[in-house]
Amino acid sequence: METEKKGQHKHPVLRSCIKWSLYASISIWLGVTVFDQIEKHINVSFWGHIGAEKERQLSCIKDMYYMFVTKKITDYSTHEWQRDKLYTFRSQEGALYKKGTIFVKYLRGLPGDTVEINDKYEIMVNGKVVASGFPIFERHGIRIPEKFIFKEVIPPHKYYMLGDTEHSYDSRYWGYVDEEDIIGRAYGFFAVGK
Repeated sequence: METEKKGQHKHPVLRSCIKWSLYASISIWLGVTVFDQIEKHINVSFWGHIGAEKERQLSCIKDMYYMFVTKKITDYSTHEWQRDKLYTFRSQEGALYKKGTIFVKYLRGLPGDTVEINDKYEIMVNGKVVASGFPIFERHGIRIPEKFIFKEVIPPHKYYMLGDTEHSYDSRYWGYVDEEDIIGRAYGFFAVGK
């Protein structure tokens, strides 16, 4: 009978499990460390949005993403704002969400732009229709308040944010987003369709 080679493990399955557990632990540690360093050094943050079917139906953005990467704004005074691009921001206190809830919406109106909601409930920025109606109010049988029909110039350091589906709870309902609440430009990855 052959003698067992010196150092050979008697339980290959156990040995394989230990090896793969070690690889997985190292991979997770490296992944967390890399993302942490990226966030610290190039001012981006990563966060996921796992799109269950119900969440997809209620999404405020037509393209549903599994993950957003936000390039953080480090200096608001020199930041080049990009109209019609996605931005991440913290919400104010509201009826539907607690203060500080993270939102991702399209930047539709900048300081100095004219925003108007007319009696047909068309939402316009500089005369261009960017959205229409108050579908959340309509679904719940809520009468649209008269104060929601207005025309004004967006004040300094305020931004008008909208989603692009009827489920979007956005600036048409609660007004402007303060500059200091905007985290940065958002980039969606791994779109799962419309």
